[in-house]
Amino acid sequence: MKQAITLLAIPALAAALLAACQGTNPVAVGSIQPTYDDIAAKVFTTCSTRSCHSATSTKGGLQLTADVAYEQLVNVAAENDKAKLTNKKRVIPGDPANSFLVQKLESPPAGEGDMMPQRGQKLPDDQINAIKTWIQNGAKKTATPAVQFRL
Repeated sequence: MKQAITLLAIPALAAALLAACQGTNPVAVGSIQPTYDDIAAKVFTTCSTRSCHSATSTKGGLQLTADVAYEQLVNVAAENDKAKLTNKKRVIPGDPANSFLVQKLESPPAGEGDMMPQRGQKLPDDQINAIKTWIQNGAKKTATPAVQFRL
């Protein structure tokens, strides 16, 4: 009986500790934090090593290496010809739905290029959700998320 009570108390304690921590730390969306640093380290590095968005191959005029990715994403015009006609920006702080980056990761409109990444499979949902959360929360270089997206 004592073991059963102890086993029931563990989930409650874990939930209380998690709730207490949420006010001070970014909330993980899957295995990735919705912050620029974590996204750059866990998502953009895979894009910049595939000879797509590296220093030597800047497809779409975009380099996703840690030293320049932020400056090339936030409030920067997309280079796709059709996207340029509608003044699309790669990342619009606070607006993931209209950010070209999110559109390219989920399903780009006709004429606005291929879904990314072109090679391999679609990014996992937790990575896309972390990017959307980061953008929704202002696309800051360092951010504590307030809103989470889940599929």
